[in-house]
Amino acid sequence: MEEEEFQGDFEIRKRKNASIFSKTRKNYGLFIPGDIDTEDKQYFIRNILRPSPRDVSNGVVPVQQFTLTRSSILKAIEDQAKRNTSLADKYLDVVIRNFLGEYDYEVPISYHEKLINAVLEGWKDWYDKCPNFRDSPLLYLCYICDMGWWRLHPFREHIQEHDVESLDIKPELIDNEFCMIACTNQIEHKKPKLTQNLKICSDCWKCGKPATFHNFKSQNTTYKCEGCDSELVSCTKLSQHESVCKQYLEMKCKKLGIEMSEFKICPVCFRCCLTQKQFDVHMIERHSVRSDDPISNETKICTRCKIKYIIYKYHGCPARYKNTKCEFCFRKFTTRSTQLMHMKLTTDTNCKVCGEVMRECMLLEHMLHHSKNYMLLHWCRKCSKNVLHVNEVYSNSHMKFHGKYVKLKEWSTKMLLPLKCVTGEIVDSTTIINVPSEFKMNIVI
Repeated sequence: MEEEEFQGDFEIRKRKNASIFSKTRKNYGLFIPGDIDTEDKQYFIRNILRPSPRDVSNGVVPVQQFTLTRSSILKAIEDQAKRNTSLADKYLDVVIRNFLGEYDYEVPISYHEKLINAVLEGWKDWYDKCPNFRDSPLLYLCYICDMGWWRLHPFREHIQEHDVESLDIKPELIDNEFCMIACTNQIEHKKPKLTQNLKICSDCWKCGKPATFHNFKSQNTTYKCEGCDSELVSCTKLSQHESVCKQYLEMKCKKLGIEMSEFKICPVCFRCCLTQKQFDVHMIERHSVRSDDPISNETKICTRCKIKYIIYKYHGCPARYKNTKCEFCFRKFTTRSTQLMHMKLTTDTNCKVCGEVMRECMLLEHMLHHSKNYMLLHWCRKCSKNVLHVNEVYSNSHMKFHGKYVKLKEWSTKMLLPLKCVTGEIVDSTTIINVPSEFKMNIVI
């Protein structure tokens, strides 16, 4: 094993018969945050070994250093997961996997997705020019198969069937309504002459009317109110107008034989629904949160991680330091807003092992009492080398070496690891460090 000789100031940290060693410098201003590249990030666990007679005569104390990377930690997680049988171990396995997956990684984008994104960028420019009269794409049409969808997700899944060499995705603009179409390179547009030629399931989620009601095949699209003959630029505007049009509502009352007081009013958008069934469908289709409904928001690129964000205080940049702590657990957050959101969403829960009631975010530390295969280590985020401490007292003492103005709550956090990483069963490398004997006063074997 490789030997290293260190010069300078040292501190020794100990747990039972093993200690953690970390190096500090006299010039505390040299400390910089650790590298945020999780693929290459290393963690150091250092254990003090019992000195041999030769070590004593040479005036040194041997310190065993375990070097861990994300890959070795994942290997330890997989090995431990194969032997997990208790509820506590299974819970901690999920938690540690979520921790290692909290960073953003660049996912390769398929050719189909690139075509869709290009059209959506064009839609955003089109929408921003007149946002008061325009909306998200009305329809997603495949002119190759004569099929259409009101939502992006089924359209995205469908076009995977088509060959990338001949497929093309383009925008189709009809006044103030936007459609996304899939066609072949050889055929510019395979437009059916009649709306009925397109197979479109369900009614429009924006206005609740069938596809035959929409004029997305004509060049000039207007929607006429059946009550007052007013012309609207989109089906969304028509739906909003009908909810306040007295003539339209009176006409529907006579047709359905009901009183106007029996109409259901949406508490979100105040749309007037004629029946309870229509109201239920409206709430589900119009106000359910969907990730495939395009919205136009101004995004910025983070100068640290190069990831796009909308609101900086909610941006989960791995380079931002989590200096706000939850009042109930060890978790930290970049801003007070995210911390308050975490605390609001955290409710009381029961431990499935012993039945004790506690805040949901406290369950992690509690589960460690039921497990012997995982350990929560104290992690100094101020060090350029990620040294992990197994004892809170030693961790707090270590933080003092960074200077009296360093905030303990801001730079000290915790990290969950399988016990195999702590004992050295699964590590990337092991090194013996010889510490000068004048520092052995800090060592308790």
